[in-house]
Amino acid sequence: MIRKHYDKILLGLALVVLLITFAFSFLGPEPKPITEFVDNPRLTPENTFVPSPAPQIEVAVAEWENPAPQSAGPQWIFDIFTPPVIYYNAITNEFDLRHTIEIPKEPDFGVQLVDVREELYRIQVAGYGAPRNGNFFVNLENVETGDFVLARELKDYPTLQAELRSFRTDRVPVPHAGSTNVTMEVAFAVIYDKRLETEVELRSDQKLKEDEPTAIFIPTVTGGAEIAAKAGESFNLGDFTYLVESIEAPTATVVRINRADPTERESKTLAVLRPEAQARGASQSQPTSSGQSQSAARETSPQPDQSPPPSPPATAGDGSGTQFAF
Repeated sequence: MIRKHYDKILLGLALVVLLITFAFSFLGPEPKPITEFVDNPRLTPENTFVPSPAPQIEVAVAEWENPAPQSAGPQWIFDIFTPPVIYYNAITNEFDLRHTIEIPKEPDFGVQLVDVREELYRIQVAGYGAPRNGNFFVNLENVETGDFVLARELKDYPTLQAELRSFRTDRVPVPHAGSTNVTMEVAFAVIYDKRLETEVELRSDQKLKEDEPTAIFIPTVTGGAEIAAKAGESFNLGDFTYLVESIEAPTATVVRINRADPTERESKTLAVLRPEAQARGASQSQPTSSGQSQSAARETSPQPDQSPPPSPPATAGDGSGTQFAF
């Protein structure tokens, strides 16, 4: 019986509780004010907030004096501020208001370095060949004159001031990025240089350079052609002798000696005047030495009637017994 009407019984109880709550809300006594429980006069309904006035603070205001009239008159108005130009004096390492600063001129040394070159050795292998009898000949280039000489082993050549001591060919590896083994035939010639009194090995695939660089100078006082000199060599200009102590690109250390008084010496390290001149290779014409220069400089003007024969392109043996490699 109760289970059958359980939902209706709960609904009826909820309505009874709701009716009792509404009855107490309308028929109950009014709530008492908080002043009945707390004895604080500030909480009485008659109490209202009245802000107290802020104290008066006396502030002293500084008064600026009127500026004095400028040179342009009392009506002149300073509208735009133009800051002064301040310059930097690189000599004293200080700032300066002067625009023009007199830089003391350095005494002229008499010469100026314009280039430091790595000169080619005076003899180079231009090519080689082998006739049917197998007796190789070597095409030697005289760099000083531009001439070519067909040389054979154990023969002396006065125009080259050298003797061909030996000659051989060999295959040497060619560096490349791939993994395949690539070789090329290279000629090796050993000559005896009578100027240097020593043997020199030349190769057909490389240009041999001098052991020491050559410094190129120009006179700055007397004027004239360029002067070439190696370390340890000297040349004369005017009243002075210039001794090249050392060369290290792009500088050269030179000692100026007064010929009238050899004890008067001045050493100076010169830097290349024109950096772009270093890009010039040894293929350009050599400068001419002047004075009593001990330089190995020479003029490379090939003779018109001594032009070298045209060199054929590199080819393999064609079965005739002759090979060319240039």
